[in-house]
Amino acid sequence: MAITLVALAALAATSAFAQSSVTVYGVMDAAYKNYTLKNNAGEVLIKSNGVSDGSNAGSRVGFRGVEDLGNGRNANFVFEAGIVVAGPDGFANRSGAEGAQVAGVSNSGNMPLGAYGSNSNTRQAYVSASDKGLGELRIGYQYTELYNTSTNTGFFIGQEQPGGFLHKISNGEFGGTRANGLVYVSPKIAGTTTVTAQYGAGTARNDYESDLAGGQNGYKKNNAKRQSLGALFEQGPLRVGAAYTTYKQEQDLGDVTAATTTSTSVFGVVTANTALKGTSFESKLTQLNASYDFGMIKPVVQYVKGEKDLTSVTGATGSETNGTIGKTVGKYDYKATTYGFTAPYGAATFFVLGGSGKITSATADINKYKQTQYGVRYALSKRTTAYVAAGTSKDEAAASAAASTAGGKSTYSAIGMTHSF
Repeated sequence: MAITLVALAALAATSAFAQSSVTVYGVMDAAYKNYTLKNNAGEVLIKSNGVSDGSNAGSRVGFRGVEDLGNGRNANFVFEAGIVVAGPDGFANRSGAEGAQVAGVSNSGNMPLGAYGSNSNTRQAYVSASDKGLGELRIGYQYTELYNTSTNTGFFIGQEQPGGFLHKISNGEFGGTRANGLVYVSPKIAGTTTVTAQYGAGTARNDYESDLAGGQNGYKKNNAKRQSLGALFEQGPLRVGAAYTTYKQEQDLGDVTAATTTSTSVFGVVTANTALKGTSFESKLTQLNASYDFGMIKPVVQYVKGEKDLTSVTGATGSETNGTIGKTVGKYDYKATTYGFTAPYGAATFFVLGGSGKITSATADINKYKQTQYGVRYALSKRTTAYVAAGTSKDEAAASAAASTAGGKSTYSAIGMTHSF
């Protein structure tokens, strides 16, 4: 009997393992990069040279699990963390590819500033249930649909470096690249179209409120609500993508003279309540992408149009807690077009990227961008790619006075390697 029970246990274990799998995957990317940010008076704000993270792709390690529930149904999970290759932080941080990447300083450095902050490590973490005929429902911290559309669906052909920013000009203003929430991904409809719907928040909760005079973590109200709908059409050489996102943020600061005078972020960073900012706004964003592969050349175009109504700015002066416009209450418009092409030649793929865009208030241009980028990726194998690239972004609306801290022109060049596993 004991032998039989052991045999059955072994069979059950074997069966369970046969029905479940966990895949470890990742990307390692490092380059020697030259980076310069100047104001429009020509003065150098940042200049750095040296080994750098993620010029071509963000370095990461991920775990993807699938359990077969039978009848075409699966239970799944994904956990993906960023890593630092060119520095001592390892898994403790996730490098912002665009910046100068100075240890201990915010990883921001792109134009406009603010796409990344230090101590932000998790890229994705969610569980899901999927059905072959019905699609997949995910819950957790995951890529937003606006980020999938701008960056992850193959329409962005450059590097997220100077000369390659305008496809995501709106990411920070419309809720960011990742968020907690529910995401539904449809099965492919008619063999051509995948639809994605998202409901959720920013990086925290949909609703966070307190009746205390000092609030909790400095806020009496800190709410964020997001809805997104996207679609990707693929048929032969033609690909078309579109997404629509709405985002609403409500922030009311607590009494900074109350007993609770400091706040601790989710990263454990303690901040005086007197340094907190409160912003409230509503925004909506439309994104359109298209590409057509002629074989010898593949042209790509990306278009972004957004509106933001900033209704309240309170607390400490400076940038908003979300986005890049920390200015006057009012309405702002966002518009950008990115265009370019890829051209394969043997194991090499050349790319050229250009574009223009602007952010405007009711009275003036806040930012007015032009960008160019070019480079070549050479496939050393199916998993390893060497690359050389360079680019320039310029904000013609930035202040031109001497000693201005406003970034006017950023440039980079990089030679590096990406390995996927």
